[in-house]
Amino acid sequence: MVIFLTSSIISFYVLVVWYGWWHFGPAKTSRQRSYVITLLGSCIMTFCSLPILYRAMTSPDGFMSLFAPSPTWTIAVVAFFMTSLASDLGIGVIFYRNKINLLTGWIHHAAYILVLIYVIHHDLSRFFVGMCILELPTLSLSIGSVFPRYRYDYVFAAFYVPTRIGFHAFMLGYTFVNVRPVVVDVTLGLTVLFPLHCYWFYGFVLQQKRLGAKRLAAASSPRTTTMQPREQALDVASLVSPATLDPKRSISPLVCTTIDLPIDSGAHATLVY
Repeated sequence: MVIFLTSSIISFYVLVVWYGWWHFGPAKTSRQRSYVITLLGSCIMTFCSLPILYRAMTSPDGFMSLFAPSPTWTIAVVAFFMTSLASDLGIGVIFYRNKINLLTGWIHHAAYILVLIYVIHHDLSRFFVGMCILELPTLSLSIGSVFPRYRYDYVFAAFYVPTRIGFHAFMLGYTFVNVRPVVVDVTLGLTVLFPLHCYWFYGFVLQQKRLGAKRLAAASSPRTTTMQPREQALDVASLVSPATLDPKRSISPLVCTTIDLPIDSGAHATLVY
């Protein structure tokens, strides 16, 4: 409990400073600001999952090692992630309320916080942090939102399919077949989330099809060219007529000034006075 509370307090301070630097610095739009906390959270959770998964792939126990007692640092990481979700809602209400919707904002974050409380209480921090490799596509999406020049939808898809669909399906089957007795809470959680991940990817595919159709329509539509009117020829005589000259101005014969005046397309006239 001490580790959890300490990590939560430190995480909150770090997240506030992190967001404040972006808000009053590089982040200029509400979309950029809405992904600042997600960028840091998904980055830390993705990289923290790597040592857990490396041990699972190299240990004689295999992925059963994910259910071993959780080390202290995984509890601190879970506390950070929980704090990032709460901070995203709290800061978002103040600075980017229009980017927090009901499903992916309030319901998603609140449900995740409840799940993380359950994870801490049942010593499943190691398993949860290992599963956070699923945050890799979120990291890609966050980078593309904070830095629009680095947004590539195909990179997001390339990360999404092997993690949130492929690895998720593997862990669902693994826990159901190999974990005896079956860890009902873990298997149930994976079962509930898997269709949701598939549905999100289905929505992504539909979005890409719509965008592709728009690009195709724009490319095939005839282009209209607006013809600019030709420049009218300049009447040099009118410039040197008596009506345009100042009668009080003294004209010295020793001073000769030439002015090149554009006439029509490329021709020039020289005015001498």
